Amino acid sequence: MGIAEIQNEKTRYLSAALQQCSVACFAAGFATPIFAQLLDVARDMSELGVARVGFGLILWVIAGFVLYSLGLHQLGNLIVDDES
Repeated sequence: MGIAEIQNEKTRYLSAALQQCSVACFAAGFATPIFAQLLDVARDMSELGVARVGFGLILWVIAGFVLYSLGLHQLGNLIVDDES
């Protein structure tokens, strides 16, 4: 296994990790509060204020999108082997 293959594997692992973190951001910050409210297992979100809850949801979605975009960007760093 050459240097290019090792570097490509490291790049793929980093990309996969960033994309998994983006899914975790979506689940933790966006889906969980919505389902908790729908299932009535969380305290009333009206105590926090609609603007504050909305801001938090948007912030988590943006964080997930940024991590996902970084993962896709890392895939652009793969080394192309033209010897084949």
